[in-house]
Amino acid sequence: MHNVADKYECNRFIKYKHSVKSAIWNESKGKWAIQVQNGEGATIDDEVDVFINAGGVLK
Repeated sequence: MHNVADKYECNRFIKYKHSVKSAIWNESKGKWAIQVQNGEGATIDDEVDVFINAGGVLK
């Protein structure tokens, strides 16, 4: 799978060793409020238009 990600230049969009802790749809803003924990344990809060949780074989 890593070869496929390399071939199609997807790695710039992939964050390895990150875990989605929460994803809450904010109807009034039309955005996702997400909370992600990175590999060092730090928590990142963000607000996004599109949320794709694509965990799996590329871990």
